[in-house]
Amino acid sequence: MANPQRSKLKTTLLWLPALFGFLWTVLPIPAGWVESIYSQGIYPLITSILVPLTKITSYVLALPFLAILLLTVLIYSIRNWKYHRKSETSKWKAFLKGNLGIIWLFSLVYFLFLLLWGANYRRVPIHEMLHLEERNLTDQQIRQFSEKVVETLNANYIPKGNRKESPAIQSLIASYEKEFGAWKLPYPTLSNEIKRLPKGTLIAFGTSGMYFPFTFEPLVDGALPSVAYIYVSAHELAHVAGVAHEGEADFLAILTGLKAKNSYARYSCLLKLYMKLRNELPKNIRTKMDNRLRPQVAQDIKEIYDAYQVHEVKKLSNIQGAVYDTHLKLQGLEQGINDYSRAIKFLYSAHEKGLFSVEFKD
Repeated sequence: MANPQRSKLKTTLLWLPALFGFLWTVLPIPAGWVESIYSQGIYPLITSILVPLTKITSYVLALPFLAILLLTVLIYSIRNWKYHRKSETSKWKAFLKGNLGIIWLFSLVYFLFLLLWGANYRRVPIHEMLHLEERNLTDQQIRQFSEKVVETLNANYIPKGNRKESPAIQSLIASYEKEFGAWKLPYPTLSNEIKRLPKGTLIAFGTSGMYFPFTFEPLVDGALPSVAYIYVSAHELAHVAGVAHEGEADFLAILTGLKAKNSYARYSCLLKLYMKLRNELPKNIRTKMDNRLRPQVAQDIKEIYDAYQVHEVKKLSNIQGAVYDTHLKLQGLEQGINDYSRAIKFLYSAHEKGLFSVEFKD
């Protein structure tokens, strides 16, 4: 006969991940605690052990992981519904009881997400560590900044035959390590292989890359041209480094990219900076700025937008945007998906402080 006390203890332990996830979501956890205990302690240790394991294979491990998870949910749900249906007169009661296990499974997945990476959402923001101002910029400030970027882009265009991805990625990783050292932050282990997903896998949902924390894989959509692959990789490496906020990941990707020694890495990240700046400009000024671009640079931008034109599915993109916006807000980002736009404010402030230059000097 089962011991009632032992059974209660087992049930309590099984539901602890759900309790932890709930408390984490609703309680105001001090950022300083998260920073010192997790982001600068537990997380770098986790990456040092697990990130190297992703080098075992060049295949994308996230895809079989998701397939197994979805299959497990489906089988478990049907099996439990059938089991409880035998003892319940109501189909709804059977459905609810049968899916308690699914709720537990998802709470466990959420707990692992927080443990393996997600807790970084509550760390001390990077822009606060660097004492960067977050203020609204005038059209004139954005235009003047854009003019400098356009001048450097035109002067430092990299012909397609000279674009080598592997040295550019290695240079980005070295730049991250240097910046973290300068900021006196523990340096997480970064993956030196940024895997490509089948064409359109992510763009169909309106995004170009993602970091999958359960397998520690930074992933980029295979439909993107090489020049976009580099700057998206820089963004995903920021996530691997423990920077969860999207605006800060964009900021860090461009900052470290522009300070990288590899010219292709610098060109790619400067192109991303221009694309973000142009989105903030009034249409008439944006057109004038685009017309000042060297034709080959303009072609690079066109090829990036063309990839979205071919593969993006608007309905899926809108759904993904709404879901991700909710997720970010649950993690404490009040601006949700609009957090991306904050990168320009951080970059402008960092440029004013002399933390980086848009004028390349080899």
